[in-house]
Amino acid sequence: MEMLRREGRSSSLVRDRIASAMRAQLNPEIAALKVEILAEAGRNLEIGKVVRDADSVIRHSLALAVEEVRRSAGFDDDPEGIAALVEVLLTIYNGLSLRVIRNPSLDPGPLIERAGVLIHDALMGSVQAPDSAGGAGNDGRELDDQVKVLLKGQSN
Repeated sequence: MEMLRREGRSSSLVRDRIASAMRAQLNPEIAALKVEILAEAGRNLEIGKVVRDADSVIRHSLALAVEEVRRSAGFDDDPEGIAALVEVLLTIYNGLSLRVIRNPSLDPGPLIERAGVLIHDALMGSVQAPDSAGGAGNDGRELDDQVKVLLKGQSN
């Protein structure tokens, strides 16, 4: 997180660091271990507390870094917006481990490239907040239409 705050003004450095972090998440052995830890956290209250406490520290640290990067990009986000963005980023990042387990033949290159662009754009401002013009403030209809177009393209 410290790196993100230090290098947040350099778009290419942020993109490189995002790609490096995603590659680490796609290591099958590490992914399997993380899933095992989460499964145990669901069964064991003590392990669960450790996992939740660690998550809290990560979310707080990432929120500080995201806020600083977004501020340096000219945004003045409210704390709720930063918290929501942090949850989205962590969902994408943590979901990579599940993908490599479910799809062991996954070619990480295109996934890292696309997810990296998405994360970079969310941090640096190309992705609008839900209440921004053209964002999801239209009850998600625009997003639904985009998803339908993507799915239609995949079925051809």
